[in-house]
This record gives sequence, structure tokens and C-alpha cells, in this order.
Amino acid sequence: MDTYYTHIITEEVDVIIGSAASTNLNDRYDFSLDVNVNAPQHLMRFAKTCKNLKLFVHVSTDVTDEIILAMKSCIASTEYDSTKNLKRLGLERAAFYGWYTTYHMTKAMGEMVINEIRGDVPVLIIRPSVIESSYKEPTPGWIQGNRMFDPVIMSYGKRLLPAYLADPNVHMDIVPVDLVANTIIAAIAKHGIAKKPELNVYHVATDFLNPLRYSEFFDYIHEYFNANPATLSGISIAKMKLFKEFSDFSKYIRDELLQHNGLITNAPADLNKITLQNLQKQYKAKVAYAEQLCKMYEFIGFFKAT
Repeated sequence: MDTYYTHIITEEVDVIIGSAASTNLNDRYDFSLDVNVNAPQHLMRFAKTCKNLKLFVHVSTDVTDEIILAMKSCIASTEYDSTKNLKRLGLERAAFYGWYTTYHMTKAMGEMVINEIRGDVPVLIIRPSVIESSYKEPTPGWIQGNRMFDPVIMSYGKRLLPAYLADPNVHMDIVPVDLVANTIIAAIAKHGIAKKPELNVYHVATDFLNPLRYSEFFDYIHEYFNANPATLSGISIAKMKLFKEFSDFSKYIRDELLQHNGLITNAPADLNKITLQNLQKQYKAKVAYAEQLCKMYEFIGFFKAT
């Protein structure tokens, strides 16, 4: 940004909204730190130069207030070059400090950094639960991208995920994106006028007033995908099987995908060795994908807020 526009912004802007974030639960640790921690810090430092600023809004996540962050210990920094190892490093650090994923840990760190350096800047933090498609605006069912719980939904629809790791009676807290947007607007209207140098936090969730169990959720998407298939096979999709133990889930996934693949156990006699090896690799990749996906989202399937 050039000097001219920077000057105009610092002179005229009265509300800054920081909603950019990495919402991928399996992002690289360094990338999550940069987007979820460093970026909000830079934005707050810029906000402090704005002469007419009435409110700084930071969109976080609802889980950040549910766990105690243990910051008494530290882990020696280790350098990794590969994306795979950086993802693993993030998950290891998150687990060490009491967080489910790299995403939740770095979002909490972003909040702490903002509060640490804000000074007398009025701050509004919005903590939505799992944001999914809209209720009404701009049109029912609208959402941009493939994020949060969407990979699970689409994997089930494409017959890549016949089972899931979750307690069927646990409530799944999903909030429509337009309700989150409306909450932000209403909260800005309330606190932007006051211009008090305080920190206000809003949790945006639906579980208390409109609870939805995992069993009900997967019944709904089963009904949807049978009416609107995500594949061209024309075969009706089976109901999602829910498991509480990873070992049971893993065994079922392997058996189901093996049966669905078919050629692994019932390969024609004329099938050449290379083709068979490729099919076996595809099978192993599908199993690994399903297991990784459910491990990544496991905390949501058993999370009971108090």
C-alpha cells in the first residue's frame, strides 16, 4: 500500500475488522502462525496509528475459551523442511499445550497477542462455533470454499467416508454464516458508538437453543445425498456408521473400502501385476485419508462443553 492510501486510512477509518484466517485444521504450523498470530498482530499495530478508530474487531473461534492454555513449559524449536513434518509439528505443539489442533492453538495465540498490545484500543472479539452454509442471505445454503466440516460432508457424499468417529448423542454446534455476519454487525453498532477502551467477547453458537446430535446430522446428509447424488454411479449411499473407538472405526473403514474396491480381493486372473499394485495403492491411500480426516475432527465428535 502506498503512502497516500495509508494516510487516508489512518485519518478516516473508524472500524477495522480482522476476519482473515487459516481455517484448515491440518495446515502447516508455520503458515498457521503467520496467518492466525502474526497477521492480527500487524493489523493491531496498524490500528493503533488510526486517529479516528472507534473499534477493532477480531473474528476468532468458539473453542478458544473452553480449554486452559498451559504456557508454563516450552518445547525446543525444531526446524522442518517438509510440509508433512511442519503439519506434524503443529499438532504436536497443540497437543502439548492442551489444544485439539494447530488451528485452535494459533487462533488463541492471536487473541492473546491482540490483548497484549492493544493498549487503549476498544476491541471486540467474535467467537463463532463451526461456521457452515447460510440460513437466508445471500441465498439459503450459500458458502464459499471447502472448509471446516465440509471435507467430511463431501467425502461421505463421494463414498470415501462410510463411517465416522463420534458419539452419536453429542451435539454438533454449527452456525450459519449469515447469522455470524449479522452478529458482527450488531455488535459493532453497539460497541462502536461507545468507544470505551475495553475488551468485549461474543460467542456465536446454536447448541443451546437449537441442539443437533451427530446421529441426526448424518441422517440429514444421508437423505440429501440420496436425493442429490455427488457421484455418477447411481448407487444409493448407505447411512453413516458412527464409532466411539478408533480401532473399531479403522477396522470397519478398511473392510468397507476393501469391499467397495472389489479388485483387491477378487482380482481377475488376467489383471497384470502393475495394475493390481496401483489398485492396492489407491486402497491404502483411501484408508489413510479416511483415518486422518476422522482423527483431525475427532475432538468435535466427543466435545461436551460445560
